[in-house]
Amino acid sequence: WGIDFFWIAAIGLVLITALYTIFGGMKSVLYTSVLQTPILLLGSLIILVLGMKALGSWDQMLQLCDVKPNYEGATGTMIHLMRSNTDPQYPWLGALIGSAVIGFWYWCTDQYIVQRVLSGKNEKESRRGTIFGAYLKLLPVFLFLIPGMIAFAMSSKGITLPNGEVFVLSTPDAAFPTLVAKLL
Repeated sequence: WGIDFFWIAAIGLVLITALYTIFGGMKSVLYTSVLQTPILLLGSLIILVLGMKALGSWDQMLQLCDVKPNYEGATGTMIHLMRSNTDPQYPWLGALIGSAVIGFWYWCTDQYIVQRVLSGKNEKESRRGTIFGAYLKLLPVFLFLIPGMIAFAMSSKGITLPNGEVFVLSTPDAAFPTLVAKLL
């Protein structure tokens, strides 16, 4: 009929989300988060495993990612998180201080997080939820950062996928969506 299913699905999901949020309140939003978290984590883990399988080995990924960043004055290589303090874009001291400020803002002043903490049954449950959330925030290093490195390495090497298509990464921002689209 010439109608794009993407827009039907997107508008349908927005309407369903609006209805259960309006009628279920904060409790329904919390239940949705509880259901979505394991699905997102499992999906990311599957991407990690399939990406490593397609690439070959951890050592191969490290070798392909061990390149100098492509900006003026860059120090170190792409696999080193801590760069020299003279690095113009990512000095280690700036990254450390910046991470602390961003972390404080995220956990203490973001209304999204504050609402969830305040909706706990009591102070003890709110503290437990916050600590559990902090542990969950450590997982993206393994489930999102490493797949990004895998995508870079697969694109650099020109890995051929099982369907015969060569893995190509259009932009660094498309690393995770490209892995999802091509590997899943």
